[in-house]
Amino acid sequence: MENKKLDLIVAKLMGIEGQLDQHSDRFDTMENRFGTIENRFDTMEKRFDWVEEELKRFDEMEKRFDEMEKRFDTVEDTLVRVEESHIKDIEAILHQIDKKMDTRDYDIQVLNKRMFKVESDIERLKEK
Repeated sequence: MENKKLDLIVAKLMGIEGQLDQHSDRFDTMENRFGTIENRFDTMEKRFDWVEEELKRFDEMEKRFDEMEKRFDTVEDTLVRVEESHIKDIEAILHQIDKKMDTRDYDIQVLNKRMFKVESDIERLKEK
């Protein structure tokens, strides 16, 4: 009877051992799956790191574009000021030329009157 009990206990223990082996296999399978999932997460993390670096580069490029835009605005403002300044300078030069032309016109008129008087005097003298 004791042998039967021992055989029964051994049989139950072997059944338990079989179940433990099945559970161990399941745990190994789960561990492998978790390893695969962990590898996938590592890959995703690397991809996110890459995306993050690219976003940083885009932010840097955006800052550079903003800076360039400010520089272009400054250059445009400077060109407008230079253009306006040139227009004012040209207007001032033309105004001076106009004044000088008026003075020359007056001088020419005076000379014409003198010449006319001299020619008239010469003609009068000729007739005498």
